[in-house]
Amino acid sequence: MPICVCLLAGQASVLFISTKIFILTLSVVLLSICALVWRRNRALILPVIVLAAFAVAGRLLGWTVFNQKIVLPQLSDTSSPYMCDGVVEGVPQAFENGWRVDVSLAGCSGGVAGKIEPAKGKVRLFTGGFSGELNSGDSVRFLARFSKPRRFKNPGSFDYPLYLLTQGIGATGALVGPNWIVKTGEGNTLWPARIVSKARGKIDGAISSSADGDVAGILKAVIIGKRDGISPKTVDAFSKTGLAHLLSISGLHVGFVAAIMFLFIRFLLGWWPRLSLFWPLQRISAIASLPVVWFYVAIAGFPVSAVRAAIMLTVFLVSLFSLWRRDLLSALATAVFTILVVSPSSLFSVSFQLSAVSVFAIIVVTPLIIKKFDRLPKARHISEIVAVTIAATLGSAPIVAYTFHFVSVIGLFSNIVAVPFTGALLMPFAISASVMSLIYKPLAVIIWKVAALATGVLLGFAQNLNRYGSVFVVSWAPSLFEVVLLYAAIAIVFFWNKLSYKRVVVGALSAFLVFDIAYWHAGAVAGRALQVTFLDVGHGDSIIVRFPNGHVTLIDGGGTKGGDFDIGENVVSPALLRMGIHRVNDLILTHPHHDHYKGLAAVAERFDVRVLYTNGTDAPDEELVSWEEFLGRIRGIDASIAPIVGSQISAPAFSMEEGGARLDVYPRLASDLAILDPNDTSLVVKISYGDRSFILMGDLEQMGERILLESGSKMPADVMKIGHHGSETSSSKDFLSAIHPSIAVISLGEGNQYGVPDEVVLGRLNEIGANIYRTDIDGAVTVRTDGKSLVVDTFVKRGL
Repeated sequence: MPICVCLLAGQASVLFISTKIFILTLSVVLLSICALVWRRNRALILPVIVLAAFAVAGRLLGWTVFNQKIVLPQLSDTSSPYMCDGVVEGVPQAFENGWRVDVSLAGCSGGVAGKIEPAKGKVRLFTGGFSGELNSGDSVRFLARFSKPRRFKNPGSFDYPLYLLTQGIGATGALVGPNWIVKTGEGNTLWPARIVSKARGKIDGAISSSADGDVAGILKAVIIGKRDGISPKTVDAFSKTGLAHLLSISGLHVGFVAAIMFLFIRFLLGWWPRLSLFWPLQRISAIASLPVVWFYVAIAGFPVSAVRAAIMLTVFLVSLFSLWRRDLLSALATAVFTILVVSPSSLFSVSFQLSAVSVFAIIVVTPLIIKKFDRLPKARHISEIVAVTIAATLGSAPIVAYTFHFVSVIGLFSNIVAVPFTGALLMPFAISASVMSLIYKPLAVIIWKVAALATGVLLGFAQNLNRYGSVFVVSWAPSLFEVVLLYAAIAIVFFWNKLSYKRVVVGALSAFLVFDIAYWHAGAVAGRALQVTFLDVGHGDSIIVRFPNGHVTLIDGGGTKGGDFDIGENVVSPALLRMGIHRVNDLILTHPHHDHYKGLAAVAERFDVRVLYTNGTDAPDEELVSWEEFLGRIRGIDASIAPIVGSQISAPAFSMEEGGARLDVYPRLASDLAILDPNDTSLVVKISYGDRSFILMGDLEQMGERILLESGSKMPADVMKIGHHGSETSSSKDFLSAIHPSIAVISLGEGNQYGVPDEVVLGRLNEIGANIYRTDIDGAVTVRTDGKSLVVDTFVKRGL
């Protein structure tokens, strides 16, 4: 029953992804019905008909959610600003250089003077700031440029559009100016909303009066869902130790609140023992805790993960009164089914996946682990805590690795310590202090200080564990196939005694594992080929050079100006891991512009980089703060920074040979030429292997190209990374004629505002007969050579 319901619920959300899959599945179902009718097997006819009905319903639900989630027919021009009205949803979130605000649209118009027409959907706005204060439910008017969220087209890339869609967001917008969002009406007009808003403000103020720094940030995060007070270092420490789930309100925190309230209500009801003669006190206590749970979710601003957890808990507890009260799997399946019917896109939410899989693993695997503990000295409560932690960790580990690209081996130990500590000390004090903040603030401050002490202990535990246990954090970005293999291996271990055909199953799993390792990890090195991959990092450059002997050099790392999205952490690093690269030997920064250097810091930290080669100049004045922060992160991992400076531009100032391939770096132009654009200080990199060569131009402009030609440098190359993203100010006709590449790669952002690549540049490349590849269209472009032939592979297959 539970498995059947889970499958049906899954179909109700998945089958709409591919029309072909839907038609194929529906055809198989119909043929099965015909076969069953023919054989008169009436017992199976009804389940098959139900399966077909769910398939059709899933198709309709999927179409509704994914095609009508945002309806903005008038927003056809993404280059022009639009004036829109809407309502703020949730709590505005602060990040490094601004704010993020989610708004449900009511109407939009083109420009300031246009007529506002009805519009539907939810958008995420980014702004450097706004005047006054915005709260959930406030009516606003804003002027913004919209764009559709995009996915970086690289191996292992995070699907950002799908992530936003699971939150109901269909577009993103950048405010024209920091003051171009104004409040037009107060929200929270209903008295329940006003109560929640007022309570949230009181709790926020009480925490600020009792703690500061990361301690206050953690308390606000777990009680009111406000995470902007936690430093990036602390977030990283909790992530690497497997404790990141403690910093955001999720199913765990909802469970803590429910358990605490259950125990408290059960304690109160225990003063009237005669009630147990008429009512089942435990079930009454469980149901009575639900209003408090939902108030907690409201205080937190209704984060999506907490709402899903509260729905799951509500259905789960209500089922205790049904015929399923002893069938926990059926209760879980019902909760999953309810959530997916209400919000089909939840299936693609990582928080929903982790919650469902963790609870499933706890229900199924925990009893098996406890049986193993029966052989040890009796310590029932400790063994149950350990068993639940092991089950939840193993159940969620494959999804965590697939999504966040690492496996924290030490996470098992950290959760065994931190989760009970949080549930037994931190959360009870924090919840008590929250309640008291609404009643009597002086006493609340005292309780908050106790909660702050507990939070400080948890923070110190995570920081020290991260400092001394980093060796137990393994970077890994498994494919979906490898995730399936992991779950198969876990199932085999725990159900070994019940497994039929053990040798066949183990043999098949081993064969798949060997094939996977050979394909992803051994193939590239065994092939003795030079491989150069031009990543899609939006409007920027990032190039992975994998030499025939496995040595890896990363040239530039992409980056965005402002915002809290780290290209290095979220785009470049996953691509490296997905390509089977776990060590980057050195970095080369062509020049210090944000779209080239900002992503390198995260790569250096994760891949144990020892040296960064630069052109020896500093970033422009407007980027000095980000530049100094970047250099600080590089120095923080004890990596050396080596400027490449040469006396003449006609000869390489730096060279390396690895596996028979040679990399030469030509120095920047003379720094005393003040008329030069900073782009003309770009290092030019040439890579040679056998009869084939690559030249990578950074952002070199036409003046730099002319000086390079006049220096007498030998420039011809088979593959050319076009300078400055295909801008007209680069790639002069004479320079392209001198290089005469057969393959030209342009790295640029999809739908960028700079109008690149320029049609003039594309025309020049066509004139010399170059095959043009673009990262905005083709995604990651990989060129392999054995020294003789050239093979080009793109992430987005042409013609598909």
